[in-house]
Amino acid sequence: MLVVRAGGAGLFRGTRRAVRAVADLTADEAGYTELRRNVERAARRPIHILVDLVEEDFRRETAPHVHGPTRRSILKTRSARLFPGTPFVSARREGRMPDGRRDDRILFSAIVRPERIEPWLDALRGHEVAGVHSLPMVSAGLLPFLGAGSGPVLLVTESGDRDLRQTCFENGRVTLSRLATLPPGEPVERARRIVEEVERIMHHLERSSGRSTEGLGFRLVGGAPLLAALRDSKLPGELAEGLVDTAALEGRLGGRSRPYTADRNVGSKGGSDRMFAYLALNRPLPNHYASAPVLAMYRTKQAGRAFKTAGVAMLLAGTALGGAAWHRGGELAAAAEALERQAADVESLYRTERLPESEVGPDDLRVVVEAAERLDANRIGALPILRTVSDALAVFPDLELGSLEWFEISERDGWPSPPAEDAPRTGFRVVHLRGRVEPFTGHYRAAADEVFRFVDRLEAMPGLSGVDVTDLPQDGDDGNRRRRPDAGFELRMVVDARAG
Repeated sequence: MLVVRAGGAGLFRGTRRAVRAVADLTADEAGYTELRRNVERAARRPIHILVDLVEEDFRRETAPHVHGPTRRSILKTRSARLFPGTPFVSARREGRMPDGRRDDRILFSAIVRPERIEPWLDALRGHEVAGVHSLPMVSAGLLPFLGAGSGPVLLVTESGDRDLRQTCFENGRVTLSRLATLPPGEPVERARRIVEEVERIMHHLERSSGRSTEGLGFRLVGGAPLLAALRDSKLPGELAEGLVDTAALEGRLGGRSRPYTADRNVGSKGGSDRMFAYLALNRPLPNHYASAPVLAMYRTKQAGRAFKTAGVAMLLAGTALGGAAWHRGGELAAAAEALERQAADVESLYRTERLPESEVGPDDLRVVVEAAERLDANRIGALPILRTVSDALAVFPDLELGSLEWFEISERDGWPSPPAEDAPRTGFRVVHLRGRVEPFTGHYRAAADEVFRFVDRLEAMPGLSGVDVTDLPQDGDDGNRRRRPDAGFELRMVVDARAG
């Protein structure tokens, strides 16, 4: 992981059990060269870029509730109007308005000075970049490990060695983020400045919302020396209860009560950067700012893995369907052969014995054979369905396919009128798809948004008459007792068989 800050960046490497700082890089040609050298030594692992800059801006607006190309066009136009001159723009749906037209709530964000990011991306050209992520939005993934509730929360983290990041959340969504500079020196001086910054943002929240911050949850993550200095400072007692040691939080992220790191017994040097490296290794990060060309190599490899999985499924399904089709084809051929023999026997008997004309004439037999041939021609094929689903899943590596079932229906009960009898493929295929968001972080709203983006991708593909969401990930709260969160989802797709 590469954490980009003002004036430089920190490079981290590790596994789910151990993370270590590799290098502190300066924002100049020497730093870019050192980054290229370190990346070339690695075993071609995907690189996550986490952006922690004061030049990141957030705007919250509403947009009409539409889907597909219309929605993408609206978001693109609105993003260009809000943040002109930068390609690093993100637009994320955050639910719908409760009344009126029930428009979508959209969080627009951008790196307003692209020159802060572009040199690092140029240095990584030719390598597998997995995404450019916003640190304030990614930090929402820490809230479940901090015991923060679903209401308003103020999260404060050390950013590098000189900065302080303060981010406000409402139900897990970013509402405000601010980056302040800390003075160098002893923890006591840093603690005094942190208390001033926290009081300043508290006053800002009270003025902007017009209500008290009494119910605001507070979490401050830092090293042990800084936390000790904060407890001895003028930090209010109710806020002192929200102090969290960085090492303890790293242990929670790594699934251990005690952190197991490559540099054991080392404090929180580098602020919370290593903590975010833990988060990246243990939880998938959503891409916010990387464009398609930047992600090209990463997505190609992801698609290759998805196609490999889909290929195995297609092979198994093709084998099963091929066996069934061979069996049906054999039955139809045997039936046609038996009818031809029966017709020949009747005709021979008529010629020899001059018997009365049979009720089963040649025309009737021909109709039966042609009907059998039409049934064989209109059987349901698996390849188009599997290809469509595989193409869509390749773009969403966090979605796992559980099962895929389909059947064919005739044109009736509200469908268009039936075509002529000899028209091929006169039905529609109804496909039931079941899957899971994996791994599931507990943020069921984010998981549901991922499913809706997957639906948008499916709707843009040819041959689909419609896609309906029949089930979404649930938070597991039934009002009486807590249940295990369910990350499963189900879709119902209608495929026009006449489209091939």
